[in-house]
Amino acid sequence: MYQIQLVNKIASEALDNFPKDLYQVGEDFSNPDIIIARSKDLKKVEFGSKLKAVGRSGAGINNIPVDILTERGVAVFNTPGANANAVKELVLAGLLLSSRNLIPAASKVKEIITDNNDSKNFSETIESIKSKFKGVELRGKNIGIIGLGAIGVMVANTCSDMGMNVYGFDPLISVDNAWKLSSKIHRVKVLEDLVSLSDFITIHVPLVAETSNLIDKKLLDKTKKNCTLLNFSRGEIVDIDEVVNSINKGFLKYYVSDFPDPKIIDNERVIFFPHLGASTHESELNCAVMIVNQIRNFIEQGTLTNSVNLPESVVPNFQASRIVIVNRNIPSMVSKITEVMGINKININGLINTSKNEVAYNIIDFDGLGFDREKLTSDIKNIDGVLNLINIS
Repeated sequence: MYQIQLVNKIASEALDNFPKDLYQVGEDFSNPDIIIARSKDLKKVEFGSKLKAVGRSGAGINNIPVDILTERGVAVFNTPGANANAVKELVLAGLLLSSRNLIPAASKVKEIITDNNDSKNFSETIESIKSKFKGVELRGKNIGIIGLGAIGVMVANTCSDMGMNVYGFDPLISVDNAWKLSSKIHRVKVLEDLVSLSDFITIHVPLVAETSNLIDKKLLDKTKKNCTLLNFSRGEIVDIDEVVNSINKGFLKYYVSDFPDPKIIDNERVIFFPHLGASTHESELNCAVMIVNQIRNFIEQGTLTNSVNLPESVVPNFQASRIVIVNRNIPSMVSKITEVMGINKININGLINTSKNEVAYNIIDFDGLGFDREKLTSDIKNIDGVLNLINIS
């Protein structure tokens, strides 16, 4: 029985897909086999000895200590693309709110309702103030998209369908996402060029060392006058102090973000949402179903899909027994493992070895009779360089 610890609320419709004869789901396990999280920060958690996998029901992994878990041979999964439509729709909302000055306009109308109960004067006042909130139409405007992953591609294609001129920057775009990208999207090779021609800029890159403070003074100084910057990735990707300076200098008209910052929360040219990007029923369910399936495929078959720290491995069904081994990606590991299996008089039927950066992943099928599984597990774990072992069957 595998114990699954939930550290955030996960859609029950997805959790029902865990077979009850194989998995036990709860919140209070002290040494679980699997942890499933959404936004809970796990960086200071002391992980137990049985841990085999951590699933992030969402795309971002900045709340997961991936390096520590990799060193222990624990598979880390996320769900890229499962919440893409929800985030895309919120980006479109941000575009409309900023381009038509809708938030200050709506606030002003409420003030009038409070201060004036005369219907004739009210109508006249409404007509008199509307010119203060005159906006622009999105059709024909230039939008620059930084990052063409699942979300960026959806935003790009939708904005193109709305009649916008779409420019995309992503030197690392995947083949799959390149195929999904509309032929109308203009690829830009230099980030500064994208910034300088865009009326709207929207960010869709993960937070890593290379993207921290990516939007800095140098880039902001190149923006068009009255440009709107939208950030639905992570707050730390933007230098917030330089955003304020850019607003004050008249370069940025609005900053729209899903990551509120107390430094500028009162600025009338800033629109903040309380991290609503993936907060839809559909998105949460999509993410939950996806992470449940990935964990089941790993635990029950050894298949790795959307693992952020171990190599993608889609493996065939097996007839006898299977183990998976995570080890350091160093010479002679396969020979040491097979030697131990030979000593234990085990006949190997199939072996798949893949690697990703500093770790390797081995899937070994073998005859499942006449051996001591506990001894085999112990002998392999004692090999220098082996980080983790999971008995599939």
